[in-house]
Amino acid sequence: MATSSQLNLESGLEQSIVHIPKWSGPKHVKVLVTTKLGGYSKPPYSSWNLAEHVDDDLSSVRANRQLLSQQIGKYPFFLNQIHSTEVVSLIQPWKNGDPTPTADGVVSSLDSHYLAILTADCLPILLCDDQGEVVAACHAGWRGLANGIIQHTIAAMVQLIKPKSKERFIGGIHAYIGPSISQKNFEVGMEVKDCFIQKKLLSVQSINHCFTPNDEPNKYFADLFGLATETLNQLGVHQVHTEKQCSYNNSEHFYSYRRDKITGRFASCIWFE
Repeated sequence: MATSSQLNLESGLEQSIVHIPKWSGPKHVKVLVTTKLGGYSKPPYSSWNLAEHVDDDLSSVRANRQLLSQQIGKYPFFLNQIHSTEVVSLIQPWKNGDPTPTADGVVSSLDSHYLAILTADCLPILLCDDQGEVVAACHAGWRGLANGIIQHTIAAMVQLIKPKSKERFIGGIHAYIGPSISQKNFEVGMEVKDCFIQKKLLSVQSINHCFTPNDEPNKYFADLFGLATETLNQLGVHQVHTEKQCSYNNSEHFYSYRRDKITGRFASCIWFE
């Protein structure tokens, strides 16, 4: 796992509890992925679970979130994620105690908050424009990808900035795709592939490329990384960065719902320094 000299980690905390992705975004835009390590939650959520909806002890989750905020040095902004295509714009500071928005994407130009996406096999996608004026984050499982969560998030970025040239703005977007379940571990039924075909947001050729037939009839291995990359490229985003880390295989560092069922969630975060 990568370490970071950018964060002022508390004494006694190992720097390997976070992963700092390498990407080509503007220097003042920072990204971070948490791991399972270094928090307060007890089994089966041990130990840095950041999700409040998984039946973990809430005091532990809140302590874990506070720890993350201390490391980043910004106020947190989480979503109530439901596999939708809803995207919210954070244009005013969100205060502790305000209702958590129900959405799966967020865009912002504020430098007071970090945007956090919680996952345990789905894709976390972090984005910013070439000038570093707007940041965005979205939660993309197969349903979100099929229904257009990436398209809705980028449209919200455009709406927030209102660039003179939409094409030039989108062409300058940087995207980071965080840890997710890898294709060899993500078996799905024919109905999942059919959903992508019916929605027609990707070409049939692209869809076929991302679904490898299994030995069982009407079963496939789905490539979430590939589906997201194909979607971003089709929209005009070609600065796409990912290590294709598998949440299912890396049981030491990442939660995986498909692997463990009862488990926590790790966070992928983006913010302005």
